[in-house]
Amino acid sequence: MLDTETCAMAFRILRMNGYNVSSDDLSHITEASSDLNGTRSLLELYKASQVSISEDELVLDSIGTWSGRLLEKQLSSRALQRIPLLREVEHALNSPFYTTLDRLEHKWNIEQPDAMEHHILHLPRQTNQDLLALGVMDFTTSQTIYQQELELLDS
Repeated sequence: MLDTETCAMAFRILRMNGYNVSSDDLSHITEASSDLNGTRSLLELYKASQVSISEDELVLDSIGTWSGRLLEKQLSSRALQRIPLLREVEHALNSPFYTTLDRLEHKWNIEQPDAMEHHILHLPRQTNQDLLALGVMDFTTSQTIYQQELELLDS
C-alpha cells in the first residue's frame, strides 16, 4: 500500500485528467489514521477532497472537512516552520481547486518555486532553471494572446 500523500496525489491527478477513480479508494484514511505523517499528507488529502465529481461523495466531504480543519489549526498554532510550505498551505486553503484557473495557478507556482521544491525531481540545477524559464515563457505568451483578444473585443 502506498503512503497517504502518494495515494491522495495519485487520486487527485487521475481525477483531474478525467479518470473515473472511486472516492472509496480513500475511505480507509480517517482523521484518526496513524499514517498521517505530517503537513504534506494533510495538504494532499485536502487537495484530493476538492476534486469530487458528484454531490454524494461523502468520503471526500469528510476528508476535506477534517484535513482543512487540521491544516488551519497548524497555521494558527505556527506549527509550520518552513515558509514555502506555509505559503502552499495558505494558498490551498484560500484558493480551493475549483476557484483557480490553470494559468494563474502556473503563475503562482513560478513565483513560488521553493513551495513546489518537493515536487520537482532532483535534476541538475540548470535543468530546473530551464523548466522555470519554459514556464515563464509559456505564461508570457499566453498573457500576450489574452491581451490581443481583449483589444479585439474593445474595437
